[in-house]
Amino acid sequence: MLQKTCCIVFTVLIFCVASFAQKKVSFVFSHLNESTGMPSNSVYSSLQDRDGFIWLGTTDGLLRFDGSHFNVFKSNYKTHNSLAHNYVIDLFEDSDGIIWAATAYGFCYFDKKKLEFVSFLEDDLGKFGRCTSIACDDSGNVWVSGENFICSYSKKTKKFTRYKHQSGVPGTVSSNETSVSSIAKDPVNGSVWVSTVKGLNYYDAKKKQFFNYLNNPEKIPVFDDEWKGAIKIIGKKLYCYGMKLKKLIIYNLETKQIERTITSEAWQGLKVLLTMMIDKNQNIWISFYDSAYYIDSSGVPKEIEYDSNKKTSIGGRYFSTIWQTDDGTIWMGTAAKGISYTNPDKIFYKVYSVPFIDTLTLVKREYESFNSFAEAEDKTWWLGTWSSKLIHFDPVKKTTEIFSIPVTKTPGRVKYIHSVCDSKNVVYVAAQEGVFYLDKRTRKVSALPLPPKIDLKSTGTMAIQLIGDYLWVRTDAATIFSYHISQKKWKEYYLPHNVQKGFYTTRFFLELDRKGELWVNLFPEGLAKFSEKKQAFVVEKISNHHPFEEWFYQFRKDSLNNFWIPSLGFGLVKYDTQKKRYQNWREADGLISDNCVAVCPDEFGQIWTCSLNKFSIFNPINNQFQNFKIPYNEGEIDYRNFMFPLKNKHILALQKGYLIEFMPEKVASEVPKSPALISSLQTPDSTFFINSETKKIALNATQSNFSINYSVLTPYQEQYKYYYMLEGYDENWVAADNKTTANYTKIPGGEYEFKVKTVVNNKSIEGKSLIIEVDTFFYKTKWFLCLILLMIVGLGFAFYRYNVQKTAEVHHLQIQTTRLQKDKTEIQYQNLINHLNPHFLFNSLTSLNSLIATNPKQASKFLKRLSLIYRYILQNKEKELVSLEEEIAFVQNYIDLQKSRFEEGLQVSIQIPDEYQMYRIVPVTLQNLLENAIKHNIIEDESPLLIAIYVENNFLIVENNLQKKHYVETSNKLGLTSLQTLYHYLSNRKLEINETNDKFTVKIPLL
Repeated sequence: MLQKTCCIVFTVLIFCVASFAQKKVSFVFSHLNESTGMPSNSVYSSLQDRDGFIWLGTTDGLLRFDGSHFNVFKSNYKTHNSLAHNYVIDLFEDSDGIIWAATAYGFCYFDKKKLEFVSFLEDDLGKFGRCTSIACDDSGNVWVSGENFICSYSKKTKKFTRYKHQSGVPGTVSSNETSVSSIAKDPVNGSVWVSTVKGLNYYDAKKKQFFNYLNNPEKIPVFDDEWKGAIKIIGKKLYCYGMKLKKLIIYNLETKQIERTITSEAWQGLKVLLTMMIDKNQNIWISFYDSAYYIDSSGVPKEIEYDSNKKTSIGGRYFSTIWQTDDGTIWMGTAAKGISYTNPDKIFYKVYSVPFIDTLTLVKREYESFNSFAEAEDKTWWLGTWSSKLIHFDPVKKTTEIFSIPVTKTPGRVKYIHSVCDSKNVVYVAAQEGVFYLDKRTRKVSALPLPPKIDLKSTGTMAIQLIGDYLWVRTDAATIFSYHISQKKWKEYYLPHNVQKGFYTTRFFLELDRKGELWVNLFPEGLAKFSEKKQAFVVEKISNHHPFEEWFYQFRKDSLNNFWIPSLGFGLVKYDTQKKRYQNWREADGLISDNCVAVCPDEFGQIWTCSLNKFSIFNPINNQFQNFKIPYNEGEIDYRNFMFPLKNKHILALQKGYLIEFMPEKVASEVPKSPALISSLQTPDSTFFINSETKKIALNATQSNFSINYSVLTPYQEQYKYYYMLEGYDENWVAADNKTTANYTKIPGGEYEFKVKTVVNNKSIEGKSLIIEVDTFFYKTKWFLCLILLMIVGLGFAFYRYNVQKTAEVHHLQIQTTRLQKDKTEIQYQNLINHLNPHFLFNSLTSLNSLIATNPKQASKFLKRLSLIYRYILQNKEKELVSLEEEIAFVQNYIDLQKSRFEEGLQVSIQIPDEYQMYRIVPVTLQNLLENAIKHNIIEDESPLLIAIYVENNFLIVENNLQKKHYVETSNKLGLTSLQTLYHYLSNRKLEINETNDKFTVKIPLL
C-alpha cells in the first residue's frame, strides 16, 4: 500500500513538474532593427569590449554600438586592411584588448591604433574557409575552429598549427568536424576547450595534447562522444548541453565534477545548444535553434514566450547571441529581427492582451480606443470605449463581458463614453447623449431619466461622480446636477461662469479632493469648489491665472490635496490648494513632452503624466523627471490617454487598444549612471573611430566641418541629458538634451578638447574627452601672416635701400666714370708721351740714321713702320677697344722697330689662335706691356729678353723672363696701375699681374 501511494505521489509530482515546465514566461522586450536605424537585422555574435562598446557580428558586416549609434565595418576586396568577410560568426577580445572575428571566409583582428583589420585567409595547408568559433588562451595563442578544421595561431611566432584527429593516436582531437560548435577559454588552467561532433576536448598546453573520450585518464565526466553543440564558460564553470540525455550540464572546472544538470520535458527531439548566459541574478538564459528558455532560482526551464503579433515579445523563437550590460539590461541578437532587449529587474509595467480588442476593431474606426474607467470592489475593471461599449474585464482571470450603451445617433455628436462609476449593484455610464446604468444582477443596460432642464438636443452629459447616495452629473452647459439615488430626485446647481465658445466639450471634469469635496474646472475662471454650507459652487480666487487653463485635461489630487493637471501644449500644471497658485513644468524643465493629456499621482508622491506612448515620472521633492517610452501605438495620434489609480496602488493607463498597468514600487529612484562613450568623429569625407587607444584626432584644414557621436550604453536614453563643449571654441557647455551628436562647422585651426558629460536626476556623471587638432590653411596661419607682413616691410625697406643704394651707385659711377675717363685719357696721353718721348724718338732716329748710311732700303722700311706706329696711336686714341687682330698687327710694327735696335737680344713669340682674332682689347695695351718689359729688363745677345704672347682661358698672356735692370730712367711706376683701372672700368674681369723669381706675367681679359 505504501509503495503504491509513493508511486502515485511520485507520478503526481512528475506531472506537476512537467506541467510547470510547460509554462511560458513573458518579458517586456523592446527592439532595435533596420526600421530603427540598425544596419542589419541578422545578429549572430556579440561582445562588450573593455572600452564599453558593444560589437555585433552580423551577416552584413561588423557593428560597433555605443547605445545610440552603429559604426559599420565592411569587407572590401580592393583594400588589404578591411574586414575579412561581411558574415561575422564569432567574436572574442584578447587580453591586449584586440578584437578577433571569425567570419565565413577566414578570420581577422581589429587594430585599434591603426583602425584597420589584419586578416588571415589561409596557412601552409590551405584556405581556412568558414570559421565558426574563435578564442585566445593565456599563452597568446588564437584558437579558431572551422567546418572541418581546428588550428591555433601564435601571436609571438606568427605561425599556425593545425590539429587533426588521428585514429589510434592518443592525445589528438576527437574529431575534425566542429560545425555549429565552439571554442572556449578555460580561466582556471589558461588553455581552451573545443567542442566537436564527437564530444568535448580539452587541450593541455604543457603536455601538448588533447584530452577527450579517447584520452581520459582522469575519468573527466563530461568526456563522451556526444555532440554538445556550443559551449560556454562562465566564471569557473563550463556549460554544455547533452543532446542524448536532454540535459544542460554544469561542470566545475576546479573540482572537475559535474555540479548540476537541468532538464525539461520540453527539450525533446534533437536540440542543438546555440548560446547561453547567466545574468547578474544567476538566472540562466539559454537558446536552442528552435526555442529559448529562462531558468530562475527554481531550476525549472520556462520557455520565453514568442508572439509575432505582440510588440513586446522577443524578436524570434530563439536568439543567436546574448549579453548583459552594467545597468542589468539583457540584450539578445536574433537571426532575422535585430536586437531584442529587456531588463527583468526594471520591468515596471505589464500589458494586458484582452480578447475584446479584436471585437473593437470590427467597428473599423481608426480612432477606436478606451476612454473611461472604474474599478469595482472585487478589483475587476469597467471600461468605456469610443464606440459606446461598456466592457467588464477581470485582469486575473482574463475574462471579458461586453455591453452596448444605447446612445442615439444625433448628427454632430460624439458617441463615446465619457465617464464610468461603479457601485455595489449598479455601474453608471455617462455619454454625451445621456446617463445610463447597468444592473449587475440582471446584466441589463437602461437609460437614467434626466431632469427636464437637460435637453439632450442642445446639452450633453459629460463627467459623472458618485459620492455616497448622490450621483453628480456635469453637462457641457453652465449647470451641474446631482441625483439622489434612493429618492430618485434631481437638483440643479448653476456654475458661476459662461461656457466659452470653442471650448472643447471633452474637457469638463469633476474631481474629489482628499477631504471629499467636489471640484470642477472652469474657463476662464479656473477652478470652483462645492460648498455644503452655501449649497453652491464657489470660484477659487487664484492669484496667477495663465493662458494654459483653456487647455486643461482631467485633474487628479495628490496626497497633499494639491491638484495636478495635464495641459495640451503647456506641459504639467500643479494647483496648490493652500497657496491658490499655479506652478508649471515643461519640456525645458525635463518633461518628456509639452502635450500632456493624462496625469496620476502615485503612493510615493511621484506624478505620472503621459503624452500618447511617452511618459514622465516627476518627483516634486527634488524637481526631477524620469522619462521613458512604451513600444505601443508608435506613430499613432488619433486617440487620447487616460490614467487612473488602482486599489492595489498601481496606475492603469488606457492606450489605444491596450491596457497597461504600471507598478510604481518597481521604479528605481536612481537610474544607471554610466559615463558617455565618444564613439566616432565624422567629416564630410572621413570617419574616425574613437576608442581607448585614441588620444588625439588630427584633422586637415579642409576637415573643419565635423560631427561627434557620443552616447551612454543604455536603452533608457530619454532619461539622460547630455552636455558637451569644444574647449577652445565653445565658451559654455552646450545643452543637447537627449541628442547624441554634436555638430561643428568652420572651426578655425588649432587644438581643442571636446568634452561630454551626462546628467541624470540633476546629477552629473563622469564625462569623457577627446583632443582634436585642426590644421590651418597656410595662408591663414599667424606665421604666414607675419611672414607676409615681414615681407611687405622687408620689400619696402629693400626698395628704400635699393633706391638709396642705386642713387649712391649712380653717384659713385658718375664719379668713377669721371675718374676712369680721366684715367683713360691719362693712359692714352701717357701712351702718346711714351711714343713721343725724346728717348724713344732719339733711339728711333739714331737707328734710322745708321740704316740710311748702311742700308737705305731697310731705313725706308724702318721709317714706314715708325710712321704706322704713330698713325695707329693717333687714330685710336679716342677708342675704348680695338680687335685683337688690329692690336697684333700694330704691335708687330713695334716689335720690328725694336728688333732693328736690339737684334738677337729681343725675341718675341706670338701664338694667337684664329678664333680669338675678333676679341677686343684696349688700344696700345700690348705695346705698353712690351715697352714695359724692354724698359725694366737687360737685353743682350748672350742674355736675350724672351717675350711670349698667347691665349689661355680667354685671357691674353704677355709673359717675359725676368732680368731686371738696377736703374730705370723714365719709370714712374704708374703704367700698369692705370691699365688695371681702365680694364676694371670696362669689365668685371680683372687684369692680373704676377711676378715670380724668373718670370713676369700679365693676364689681360679678352673682351
